[in-house]
Amino acid sequence: MNTTIICFLYDLSNSVILSEATHYDLQGQAMALQIKIDFRQLNTFLTIANTGSFSRASEKLFIAQPALSRQIRLMEEALNVQVFVRHGRGVVLTPAGELLYQKAQAILQDLERTQASVSAIAGEVTGQVVLGILPTAAYSFSGGIIEEFRQSYPQVSLAVKSAMSGTLQQLVAQHRVDLAITYSYSKQKHLHYTPLMEERFYLIANPASPLSGRDSVSLSEVLDLPLIMPEEKHGLR
Repeated sequence: MNTTIICFLYDLSNSVILSEATHYDLQGQAMALQIKIDFRQLNTFLTIANTGSFSRASEKLFIAQPALSRQIRLMEEALNVQVFVRHGRGVVLTPAGELLYQKAQAILQDLERTQASVSAIAGEVTGQVVLGILPTAAYSFSGGIIEEFRQSYPQVSLAVKSAMSGTLQQLVAQHRVDLAITYSYSKQKHLHYTPLMEERFYLIANPASPLSGRDSVSLSEVLDLPLIMPEEKHGLR
């Protein structure tokens, strides 16, 4: 009968976790086995487990699904266990995966606290910020912000989530997003709004329309017109 003791050691310099398994046989002889798991693999594993799907994890992490599958496959090969079972609606954890899930959460939380403590001594800002942004502004508006943020705070992890204005405000209220850039606001008391910029709105009309050619049009003048509008959840609606 063999007994297996598993302990996790942190190698912060290489950002690698060493999983050291020691097997003791009946004669008391020991054999040590070292398994290397990258922190990125653990983060990928946790994201897939939390979302229940490789495709949803791919969208959240902004990593192609084949790359995620490869990370998990390499991790399973290193551990010599299967951590996920696939089914029609996604994936579920195996018993080994459930154990790894508990350990991985503790490991990454401990790592974040350690990095934050070390960075605090050096006076650096660390942590994670989740930014919500509109799909229409994601490409034209967020690129400069993200690049400037990363240059100013290199030790802070920035994640971007795209959604409509109403949804973004709900996500901020639910503490699932730290801050968001939207077109409108609902004056919720527990949220703080800061105007960033103003935009002009244009009415596009047929040249034969009585409103065509005018410099400005009031909202009351267009209320009865057959308008092409965004969907109901859109902030401009």
